Amino acid sequence: MLFEMRKQKYLEALDNSDRVKALDILMTGLKEFFSDDDHVFRGLTLLLSVNDFRQNELFSTYTDAKSARTNLMTKLKNLIAVNCLLREKVKFPSIPPSRSMHLLQQR
Repeated sequence: MLFEMRKQKYLEALDNSDRVKALDILMTGLKEFFSDDDHVFRGLTLLLSVNDFRQNELFSTYTDAKSARTNLMTKLKNLIAVNCLLREKVKFPSIPPSRSMHLLQQR
């Protein structure tokens, strides 16, 4: 789960063309998840050298930070649901789909 959150942060830095921040996230936040010969780490590193990381087929569906964060939350919820140690301990808040409808219901 930490890897997925840090990867999202890395992709957002790349999306904002902040390569210095992306490199920092890669080296301090993501490198610990990989061995020295890991092809995934090399693939993430190569994203620093392209103008648009969406050219990579793994990230071609990345549209913007907001939708990517929504997808990340869904992915994290699924990871928690399949992990029997976390399933019973994590309770997600119920967020009303529409703030307006929520206010009407409170009336």
